Amino acid sequence: LGVNYHFEKEIEDALEAIYHDNNEADNDLHTTYLRFRLLREHSFDVPCEAFYKFKDEEGNFKSSLTNDVQGLLELYEASYMRVHGEDILDEAISFTTTHLTLAATTLDYPLSEQVTHALKQSIQRGLPRVEARRYIFIYQDIESHNNIIGVCKYRFQLVIAFAQERAE
Repeated sequence: LGVNYHFEKEIEDALEAIYHDNNEADNDLHTTYLRFRLLREHSFDVPCEAFYKFKDEEGNFKSSLTNDVQGLLELYEASYMRVHGEDILDEAISFTTTHLTLAATTLDYPLSEQVTHALKQSIQRGLPRVEARRYIFIYQDIESHNNIIGVCKYRFQLVIAFAQERAE
């Protein structure tokens, strides 16, 4: 949300700790996604094998995943961080696109907005500032996010003011 540079050392230390914690077996889809995304975003060599635990005996993604739209969205976003040869993430794109498309019209805001936008363009492919601005507007309606959203809005307004000042 545009404030990460204020906490670079803390983020680096936390990522190192997460990377060296190999207790992945008990992680749910959300935790697996978050670990995978954060580490890949910061250039850690993290394998995609952790997602195999979400497949059934026949090699298909478990049908129970379709009940967790937030989890599907996260798996969808993770799949866009794949590299050549990561077949499970190729399969994840197909699986999640199908089920997110089906679910999109039945979801409540803000999840409906997140899903619709992701299906048009993955967060991973968006410009960070543009994505941050979009998420500020989505998250401002969620009460538990009020503190951080206030900081993010202020930071975003400062960046805009600075850019306008430089343009003059």
